[in-house]
Amino acid sequence: MTFEAIYNIALEVANARAQSGEYIAPDETICVICSRTGRVYNGVSHMGVHAEIEAMRNMQTYGNEVAIESMVLIATISRSPMLPCTGCINYIISMSPENSMGYVVMPDRMISLSEMLGTGTYAPSTPFSGMPNGMPAVAPVQSGYLSGQFVQSVQYSS
Repeated sequence: MTFEAIYNIALEVANARAQSGEYIAPDETICVICSRTGRVYNGVSHMGVHAEIEAMRNMQTYGNEVAIESMVLIATISRSPMLPCTGCINYIISMSPENSMGYVVMPDRMISLSEMLGTGTYAPSTPFSGMPNGMPAVAPVQSGYLSGQFVQSVQYSS
């Protein structure tokens, strides 16, 4: 899926969030995942759960799928594309080994998840070219990965 196509889906989710009147935290993110079967799932970060994890959970729950083709992560307020944290990448790959061949889609290139884990040649400080509408020159990385451990503690209530 092209950057424009997957990014536009993320924008639709961001616009719906903005129009809902709900509070949007400054660090809120939206993740859109295109599965290997071509279905699209999204997730919004909340209560310490990153959007990528929520999108993967939605993929499992509503599609009984775990294999991703591509994904995009954006900041809800600025609509800027971001890179997922290492903890989220590890989680996605742990769901299916073939996910290491999945891609984070950016405006100027696609980055495989395996590259982002250091098994390739990805350089996180490489500036992006052609960022639309005044987006930052370098895609920020989502916070939440500290001291080599990704800690997630969420309690669900019915």
